[in-house]
Amino acid sequence: FEPGDTDKITSNRTYYVILRNGAYDIVIDDDIKHGDVSTDVSSADKGATVYIYVDPDIGYVLDDLDVYYGYRNQYSVNVKFVRTGVYSFIMPGNNVYITATFRYESLPFTDVNRSQWFYDEVYYVYTNGMMEGDSATTFNPDGQMTRAMFWAVLGRIDGATITGANWVETARSWAMAEGVSDGTNPNDYVTREMMVTMLWRYAGEPASDYSLSAYTDANSVSDWAAEAMAWAVENGVISGVTATTLQPQGTATRAQCATIFMRYDALVA
Repeated sequence: FEPGDTDKITSNRTYYVILRNGAYDIVIDDDIKHGDVSTDVSSADKGATVYIYVDPDIGYVLDDLDVYYGYRNQYSVNVKFVRTGVYSFIMPGNNVYITATFRYESLPFTDVNRSQWFYDEVYYVYTNGMMEGDSATTFNPDGQMTRAMFWAVLGRIDGATITGANWVETARSWAMAEGVSDGTNPNDYVTREMMVTMLWRYAGEPASDYSLSAYTDANSVSDWAAEAMAWAVENGVISGVTATTLQPQGTATRAQCATIFMRYDALVA
């Protein structure tokens, strides 16, 4: 209904009030694929700054973003880049129509493809600068994760620059300075309970009394890792190897670690 319209009520009915931000509507193409587009307001006055938020699906990047107005959308509006995922435009004295296209962006790794269960996770950690490949063209998803590799990823999440020939020492120094690890045995494979403990420490050692009794090997979790493991399972950072086992002393592949880092990043975002 438009303002001033009347309606004869003949049965129970629910009415919804849509509060407008301005005189002109902002319409977003409902056929956009491989990503989401939204705005901070649903309508705006002429001259107002409108912000557009762009969220590509994993594996895709924004290819084109357009704002049109006028008869058959014959006029375009200048869209400005604000920061990653955010754009803006000045509202014309007309309704506008926003549309976008996203394109697939492949990874440089020959051993990772879209048909594998870990593709989204590897794509996420690689494109967000958390994990590098073990060469320019391989990620080595089935390779084991060392303690130094784990320090390096956490350090990058923290904003540290950890790369190049001396990355192990840089990662060790960061981990010790932040109280994440004692820095010993950098080339040892990291265990599942070591991983969650380092993540837990980095998260500020949040309290958790979550019960691990559903797992038959819960008693094999080391005392120093017990609260960290409870926190990690409670918050979905890590799950059991099976429905009833945690395998706390088991090691993890690089692909499995990519999954853990993606879940952790989503938790603290």
